[in-house]
Amino acid sequence: MASGEVAVAQRTTTFVHTGVRELKPLDAPAPACPADGLLIRATGSVVNTGTDIRIYRGRGIDYEPETYPKPAGYCLVGRVEEVGPRAEGFRPGDRVFAMGPFTTLCAAPAEMVIRIPEDIPDELAAFTDLLDIGLHAIRQGEPTPGEYVAVIGQGVIGQGALACARALGFRTIAIDPDERRRAISRRMGADLALSPDQPDFAARIEAFTRGEGVDLVVEAASLWPAIKIGYDIVRRAGRVIVPARHLDSPDWSPVGGVYQRREITLKTSQSYTRFPGFESYPPDVHRWSRRRNFELIWDLHRSGRLNIEPLITHRVAFAELPAVFARLDADDRSMVGVYVRI
Repeated sequence: MASGEVAVAQRTTTFVHTGVRELKPLDAPAPACPADGLLIRATGSVVNTGTDIRIYRGRGIDYEPETYPKPAGYCLVGRVEEVGPRAEGFRPGDRVFAMGPFTTLCAAPAEMVIRIPEDIPDELAAFTDLLDIGLHAIRQGEPTPGEYVAVIGQGVIGQGALACARALGFRTIAIDPDERRRAISRRMGADLALSPDQPDFAARIEAFTRGEGVDLVVEAASLWPAIKIGYDIVRRAGRVIVPARHLDSPDWSPVGGVYQRREITLKTSQSYTRFPGFESYPPDVHRWSRRRNFELIWDLHRSGRLNIEPLITHRVAFAELPAVFARLDADDRSMVGVYVRI
């Protein structure tokens, strides 16, 4: 549709959190195209099985209750239907990624939209934001060639971090108590996939790292006990990076006893993917912009070094979202990467 024309679609459907464990499709008039933005007809999205379910359960950050109503989802792919008069660099028909909810028609500022190359499939494009979270966490740990990278928690963020670490050439360890998720990790190319509960857990890691310990741990389990596991396996002066949101409190001290003497670095990671002005990360954080991260992930896919097919465990229709959220709320750990067809 050319700039200035009226959108053909008169209604749109958006899934909204209306209360704790309430996810409902709401029908509304089609949004207007912003003057500095785009009107996008959605074709797909993904469920962040951590963040989306936390909101569904009513659990806010830092012990605050979640607030409602709130649109669900934030990883939308689709095609541009209309371009606002002040939006530059886009044309009707462009395939794009936007920070949009589970909806059929989305209005978004142009600065929050990334064009998708035609050789990148919708499924990979929709997961790229979640992959970027893991990629940024790895960068925060500043690993060097040949180092060992362990990822604790093999949900969608952890699997994405594992995929990026492997694609970049690091020796990888996947850690999760669920064998189904470890099986996915092996298919994703993990050099070693372990349960923290197995009796030979520490011995297997020591043997794999030739007695050196893990250089970099990415904690993607959203639990303080997982950080403790990271502290136990990381080498002296190693790094533990936490991109995960935590809802629990520690019952141990990361600066006490033997941990204090080992000079471990504990660092948080925030990929800055949900804020306006994402084109450049703050200069004191990293030079990599979100767009450059997306392009690197797509380049790794083109080269054959990044394959997320094992990560996508479910492909569902738009109308199935309430049932999907209910299964995830019931802790269905077989669901890792959920692609939503819209």
